[in-house]
Amino acid sequence: MKANRPFRITFLLITVLMLCACQAQPNAVAAGKNLPVAAQPLADCPLKSIKIGYIPVGALAPIFVAYEKGYFAEQGLEVTLESFRTGGEMIAPLSLGQLDVGSGEPGTALFNAIAQGLDVRVTLPNGLLAEGHNYATVAIRKALIDDGTVAAVADLKGMRLAVNNLRGMTEYYANEYLGSGGLTIDDVELVVLPFPEMLQALENGAVDAAYLQHPLAAAALNPGPNGEPPVAVELFSFTEVIESQQMGVMFYGKNLLKAENEEAANRVTVALIKALRDLQGDAWQSDAAVVAAISKYTGQSKDVIRQSIISYFEPNGVLDGTSLLDMQSYYLERGYTEYSTPLPLEDIIVTDFQEEAIERLGRFE
Repeated sequence: MKANRPFRITFLLITVLMLCACQAQPNAVAAGKNLPVAAQPLADCPLKSIKIGYIPVGALAPIFVAYEKGYFAEQGLEVTLESFRTGGEMIAPLSLGQLDVGSGEPGTALFNAIAQGLDVRVTLPNGLLAEGHNYATVAIRKALIDDGTVAAVADLKGMRLAVNNLRGMTEYYANEYLGSGGLTIDDVELVVLPFPEMLQALENGAVDAAYLQHPLAAAALNPGPNGEPPVAVELFSFTEVIESQQMGVMFYGKNLLKAENEEAANRVTVALIKALRDLQGDAWQSDAAVVAAISKYTGQSKDVIRQSIISYFEPNGVLDGTSLLDMQSYYLERGYTEYSTPLPLEDIIVTDFQEEAIERLGRFE
């Protein structure tokens, strides 16, 4: 027995060193940089396959980047992406466990679901409208500008305005835009179209104006690939009306909100925050992988992506809660909600996963 002692001591030392290395792992990225965060297999978590819903707009770039750069796979997750027309369409499958992560506008469907006690909560930001990041616009058909029919926002009265859904974020912002000319949503004819169809609707005159987000907005406002004139014109920047607004969010559904799936939710969040950090500065122009990811899921060319104005992405995953309360107020005033007393912010947002992800990644400075 004594002859085996050196081997046993060596084995114990190696084991201790390995355990120490594993425990120290989260501190390896304390500087907040996107170094790999190696993840152990999700052996004790029943949820390993994650389904994420998205809308094909640039404001949801963190999802595209996290998927294409392998950040989900790095966390030991098997992820599939599914395209939707609006964020509101994701609420039911999220609450039923048919979808794990949703993304898009914080619309009426989201607030009503939370008020009903359904398992859907906002967890992370997507695009933020801010100075220098005016990534949304109401694009006016150029022919109407050229012939003098439209010279100011007030001239849109009675015209057809495309939005991607009613009683949601695009309507809220269109109303804010129209308000700069003394109009409201009630003064125009709203035409509901998926974002990808709005450009063609402007081209063929099916609508007079459209609420667009980049890169679709860039495709409408800039000359075509062969020098064709722009399809539409922007009268003024949204940031002249709204200084800063959380336009896009991510929300987790029934599966990720279960206590037994907490680790899976933490890892999803780590992957998404790493992508948020990859989108700082001019990454949508200079980082080939970022450009390719946005192009792939929005259906716009890489040249159009580089001409686009991309939203601001908060690198630590901190949400602008005031924006969510402002939108809720609009929905309440219009009578869109199924409740009359405003929901407090703590009922809308869950910050636990974001806080844990920052513990693992370190704070971005």
